[in-house]
Amino acid sequence: MILWDRETGPPAGADVLFFRSHAGRSAPAYLEAHAERLRAKYLSFVFDLGETVVDGRRLVDHLALDDGYSFWWMTRLAEKSPYKSPGIYAALRLLALEEMLLELKPARLELATADDALAEALAALCRNLGIEAVRLPGPRAARPWRARIPHALKGLFAFARFLVTRRPLRLREKPRWFEGEKAVFLCDFFAHLDVAACGRGEFRSHYWETLPDRLRAAGRPANWLHHFVHGYSSDAPDARVSLAWLARFNAGAERQGRHAFLESHLSAGVAARAAGHWLRLWTASRRLSNLGEAFAPKGSAARLWPVLKEDWLTSLAGSVGAMNALWVELFDAALAGIPPQKTGLYLCENQAWEPALLRAWRKHGHGEITGVAHTTVPFWHLYYLDDPRVFAAGKPAPDRLAVNGPAAMKVLTGAGHPVGRLVETEALRYLDLPRLASARAPGSQARVLILGDVLTESMHSLLSSLEAAVKLLPPEYRFTFKPHPLYAVDLSRYPGLRVECTTEPLERILGRFDAALAANGTSAAVDAREAG
Repeated sequence: MILWDRETGPPAGADVLFFRSHAGRSAPAYLEAHAERLRAKYLSFVFDLGETVVDGRRLVDHLALDDGYSFWWMTRLAEKSPYKSPGIYAALRLLALEEMLLELKPARLELATADDALAEALAALCRNLGIEAVRLPGPRAARPWRARIPHALKGLFAFARFLVTRRPLRLREKPRWFEGEKAVFLCDFFAHLDVAACGRGEFRSHYWETLPDRLRAAGRPANWLHHFVHGYSSDAPDARVSLAWLARFNAGAERQGRHAFLESHLSAGVAARAAGHWLRLWTASRRLSNLGEAFAPKGSAARLWPVLKEDWLTSLAGSVGAMNALWVELFDAALAGIPPQKTGLYLCENQAWEPALLRAWRKHGHGEITGVAHTTVPFWHLYYLDDPRVFAAGKPAPDRLAVNGPAAMKVLTGAGHPVGRLVETEALRYLDLPRLASARAPGSQARVLILGDVLTESMHSLLSSLEAAVKLLPPEYRFTFKPHPLYAVDLSRYPGLRVECTTEPLERILGRFDAALAANGTSAAVDAREAG
C-alpha cells in the first residue's frame, strides 16, 4: 500500500491511502467521520503531556514561577492554535491513520512525502504497528534558512525587536484610570477599527460594535488596555497615528473611556524581569531535552514528537518563550497600576497572553473577569477547547466565557467545557446582518469578493488557484480582495490575478458583490452567507 502525501497524483492502479487529500480513501475523511472521538483523544494527549513526570516533577511544575503560575499554559502545545501550530493537523491525521492501518493491516507501507518530519513520524508509527515502512524516492521539502537558526538566537532577536519597536509607546505619564464599582476593564487588540471614526477622535471597534455606547448609557466608565499590533494587522495604525488617536480618545474620556497600550508599560525593570523568566525557560529546555518519548498519546502507537517538537522548542528557548516572559511582566505592571476593577472583559481566543492577563488580574485583587468569544467557534479550532480535566488542574481561566450563540455553545459543551462557566450573549459583530441581507443590490453575477484568513499556506493555496482560474473566465468578472485584519497579503506575488484590494468593514461593502470566495479559516464566510 502507498501512503500518498504529494501535490501530484499517485501511480495509476496503485493501492493508495491519502494522507492529506480528501480524495478516495484518506486520513482526513476518516478524521471527519470520527471527529469528536479523535479530537477528544488529542485534547487528552495535551493534558497528559503537561502531567508527565520528569525527575520527580510534573512538566507543568518544571515551568512554574515561585507563585505557582506555570509557563506551560502559554506554550504552543497548550495553546493548540492551528494558526500558529500547523503540526496539530498532522498529529490528528496520524491518529486517524493509526486506526486505519489497524483495520487494513498492510504488511508494507510505501511513504510518498516530501516532509521529513512527517516521514519520521510515519516510520515510527509503522515500526510500532509491525508494518514495514519504506520511503519512496522523490522531491524533499527544502528546509527554510530560518529553521537552521538556533531557537535561543531566535528568542533573543524576538526579545530585542520587541524592545526596540515598542519603545515609542512608552508611558509619558501615568494613565488616569476610572475607579469605583461601576468602572469596567476591557482588554483587546488595537485593530479591526473604524478608521474614519478613530481619525475623528471617536473610538469605534468592530470587535465590540455598540457595547461602548451601551456602557456609557448605563453610566459604566470604561478602562481600555489595548494590544498594539501594527505590523501584524492589515488595518492597525503605526505608533505615531495610534498615540495621536489615543490622545484624542483620552481628551474626551468621559465619553470615550480611558485608553492605554499594554506595551506602554515596558520599562527597564519589566525587561530585566522578563529576561530572567526567559533564562529560566531556556534552562528548563536543556533539562527537558529528552522529552520525545512523552509525545505518545496513551494507548496509541503514534509518536507525535517529530511534528510537534518545533512548538515545544520555540515555547521555551525560542521566540514564543521570550514573548511569553514579556507578557507576564507587562500584564503584571499594567494591572498593578490600575485601581481595583470589579468587572473585566477581554477578547478570548486562548492565546498565550491570556493566562498572563488572568494571573495578573487575580494577583492584584481585581474582581470577576469574563472572556468574550467574539467570533465563531469552529469545530477544529482547538484553542477554545481543553480536556475536561484541565479545569481542576490549575489552568488560569476566566470566571465565565461569553458565548455568542447556540452553534458555539454546542461546540464547547460537546468538548466537555463546564456549562456553569458559559453564558450566552449577543453576537456583537453580527448585529448588522439583517440589514445587510435586505440591502444587497442584485448585479450581473460578476462581482466577486475574496475573503482572506490568517494562514499563509491557506492564502497561497487560495490565491494561486484563483490566479489560474481567472484565465478561464470571461473578462467582465471583477475581483476585490479583503485581507484578514491580522494578515496583510502581498498581492504582487500573484501577477496574473486582476484584483483590487479593500480594508473597508464588511458591513459597508458586502452589498456591492454577487458572490464571495472565502478562505477556509475565516468567519467572514458567516457574514457573506447571511448577507445573501
